[in-house]
Amino acid sequence: MKAFEFSLSKIYRYKDQVLNTEKQSLSQLQQQVRQIEQQLSDLEIYRMNINAEMQAKQKTGTSGIELNSFKYMLENTKYQIDDLNLQKIKLAELIELQMQVVIQASQEVSGLEKLEEKQREQYEKEQLKAEELQMLEHITTAITKKAKESDDE
Repeated sequence: MKAFEFSLSKIYRYKDQVLNTEKQSLSQLQQQVRQIEQQLSDLEIYRMNINAEMQAKQKTGTSGIELNSFKYMLENTKYQIDDLNLQKIKLAELIELQMQVVIQASQEVSGLEKLEEKQREQYEKEQLKAEELQMLEHITTAITKKAKESDDE
């Protein structure tokens, strides 16, 4: 009997490749979120440092121009933080959509894996039957040969 071959192996390989591609896309989106979170963290630290520096300058006395400069930097970082938070929200929505795509692709691959398992079980049953028939034929041939030899004697 020939070796087992899954009848939908080409489709399975294609679906598995699609699944891996979708997982990569999801991973890239998640990496972007991590980068945005790092940028947010860096901006918050920068903002705290600017604020501390501004307060120190206010205690020792400073010009209005320098205070306006500090206020501009604080406002600018606030806008950057707001923008990054919006990007993070949009990415979260994209991640949710991509998760659904990955789940769907995963279910398709899983379904094909189950089908392959069923086909393999069927193949093994048929192979076992063929082996049993072959053994039965061998035994029948041996018995017939022995009976013929005893008749000849």
